[in-house]
Amino acid sequence: MNEKFFMRIGILLYGIRFSVRLKKDKNSKFGYRGEMMMRHPEPEVLHDVLGKEQAVYSSKSDIQKMVNYIQKTCNAYNCWNLLHDKKGLEVVKWALENPFPNDWESMKMWASDFDEMMEKTVSL
Repeated sequence: MNEKFFMRIGILLYGIRFSVRLKKDKNSKFGYRGEMMMRHPEPEVLHDVLGKEQAVYSSKSDIQKMVNYIQKTCNAYNCWNLLHDKKGLEVVKWALENPFPNDWESMKMWASDFDEMMEKTVSL
């Protein structure tokens, strides 16, 4: 690995931001839908991993691919300290493991679990 590679990793980890939110959606059965997003102020940095450049990524597969890349890279090179949005990463990982439900009762339980997880990640 060369110096340019590690500079790109630092730029990627410092700038990447993740988010999960419930969004009003009149086409959804219960009026809301879940949304995951990932962005970087320098989108070309994400191109190296995802093979495309966008301002905002919301595809589950793109987000999962980036999460896997970050985990493998940070574990291999012990660079977790460079990741600025640790809380966002944990929230997105949780949402990937706990997909948005399709019915109201499940949604209430999911929202409760989500709130509980958010309280646990406050210190990140």
